[in-house]
Amino acid sequence: NLNIDVLEESSRLLVRKDVEFGCSVDWFAVCVFPIFQCSITATEAMLVALADQHGACFIWPSLCTDTQRKIDTRKCYVALIYHVMKTESPEILVALEMCGCPLSCVVDLWLEQCFVGQIPFGDAMLVQCISITMGVDYLVYFSVAIISHIQDSIVMSSAEPSSNLSPNTLFSPLNLKNFSLVKS
Repeated sequence: NLNIDVLEESSRLLVRKDVEFGCSVDWFAVCVFPIFQCSITATEAMLVALADQHGACFIWPSLCTDTQRKIDTRKCYVALIYHVMKTESPEILVALEMCGCPLSCVVDLWLEQCFVGQIPFGDAMLVQCISITMGVDYLVYFSVAIISHIQDSIVMSSAEPSSNLSPNTLFSPLNLKNFSLVKS
């Protein structure tokens, strides 16, 4: 059970100093903390070990303190998703363009928040586990799976000439409520 002491102690893991906003939530740490049974020591040890790994900024966005590196990481992430979708589902890319909803706007929030608040929290934790153990390319596959999950909504929105949906509307948690990595 979590108590107030654990929450206070864990805040140094879960809240980061941010140049732009003063402080911000470290969504990756929020996801892995329960995975390590809310052990501050175990979570901290994993985060320290992960920080030295090549490509860790893809999984752990708060690790990027350099603004240009963060931008480059996101551009690479979007380019990888675009490449997979261009091969697997080009019609979705066309529909997103017709909606005035660039792919970069869609996935930027997902990467920054480690999918927390977009899909059920258990699934967001699972995404982080898979990415840590299997590699960052699973973030790309997972993002493509989410976009494919709501393909019908994207295509229907693109068919409406007056539709200029924002990524927040099209990819809202409400539209993703039936999405789950774990089948019941």
